[in-house]
Amino acid sequence: MSHKHQAVILTYHRVPKAKMANAKFHDLPFDRFRKQMEMVAARALSSTTAPNVCISFDDGTSDHLEAGNLLNELGLTGTFFIITGRLGQEGYLTPDEVQHLARNGHRIGSHSVSHPHLTELSMAELDKELITSKRFLEDLTHQSIDWLAPPGGIYNRTVLERAVALGYSVFRTMEWGYTDWPVQGRTPCFPVLAGSAPDSFERILDGKATVWPFVVKTYLKKFIGEGMYSKLRNQLSGFRPTIRI
Repeated sequence: MSHKHQAVILTYHRVPKAKMANAKFHDLPFDRFRKQMEMVAARALSSTTAPNVCISFDDGTSDHLEAGNLLNELGLTGTFFIITGRLGQEGYLTPDEVQHLARNGHRIGSHSVSHPHLTELSMAELDKELITSKRFLEDLTHQSIDWLAPPGGIYNRTVLERAVALGYSVFRTMEWGYTDWPVQGRTPCFPVLAGSAPDSFERILDGKATVWPFVVKTYLKKFIGEGMYSKLRNQLSGFRPTIRI
């Protein structure tokens, strides 16, 4: 089956070069990230049937500058979702570095101002998070900021509808799956984790990944609650089994 009208959004968090004492389940070592990006670049040149690949990064941490430079080296571009209220803080990009990414052809998206659960905000607070971050990044980069990733992947219909009303055309969730090309509207992704098996990454690029782990996770959240799920996930972050998607 041809995948020429299909896309996959890969989602990364931190991709550190050095080993981190406080490493989390979603921190992927830079050397593994490089190998994955080399694979993406090679397939972009050789395959006419694999899904189109969008490479996204959440939070705007300082290591994303080097990630962006690597993508440029390989002829790729990424989408960087920025928490604007954390720019310039330790461990995060500076405004100048965000401008550098934008000048080098990367898309900049909003990840809110302060990274709250958007579903817990009043309408005024929600508007502040979505509008302020959008305007700040547009002034900073001179790009149209129309991609949004809700913090924690947490959203509801109100958040989605308000984002659309405020000018966001792509709403990247943390649901797992493929999307249509060109990317628009509410879209799923595939998060790339430290425990992801190498052959799983190949299956994602080939358009053959399954989403049953996400279904299990969704039911678990409903059964034990979002807060308990996050606590359990964080406690187990040091235990990294091989995850096959």
